[in-house]
Amino acid sequence: MTDTQKQTILRRRAAGATYAQIADEVGLSMNTVKSCCRRSGEVESSDVEKIVIEDNKDLCKHCNKKLVHIQKAKPKRFCDNTCRYAYWNTHRDLMNRSSDLSVCGYCGKKYNNCGNTRRKYCSISCGIANRFSLSAGEGVCS
Repeated sequence: MTDTQKQTILRRRAAGATYAQIADEVGLSMNTVKSCCRRSGEVESSDVEKIVIEDNKDLCKHCNKKLVHIQKAKPKRFCDNTCRYAYWNTHRDLMNRSSDLSVCGYCGKKYNNCGNTRRKYCSISCGIANRFSLSAGEGVCS
């Protein structure tokens, strides 16, 4: 795709032409025209499901860009995965971790199961010791 084709696509799209009309005029496939519009950052005017929310609460939590939400879908909190990763790497204390304490079926020690209710033992060594019937006093769990 040449630069003149890109400019023609964006100009015609801003004027309200459909993807099919633009594709016929420029001589490219309709999907290529859609991709060009999407990469340019244009929110498709014909796509009624996408809306831009102007409230301050609907900004990316990391970079404060305005978010494009999709109706009937869960609201976004981040603009992309790089912002999401960066935010949670710097705010680990805010992560929603389950603090369920369980009791080890072998040594009786309390441990955090991190939301996995199927865990029975505090460590792999306790699970192995229980499987092979070692006595609880043999010091497998630290």
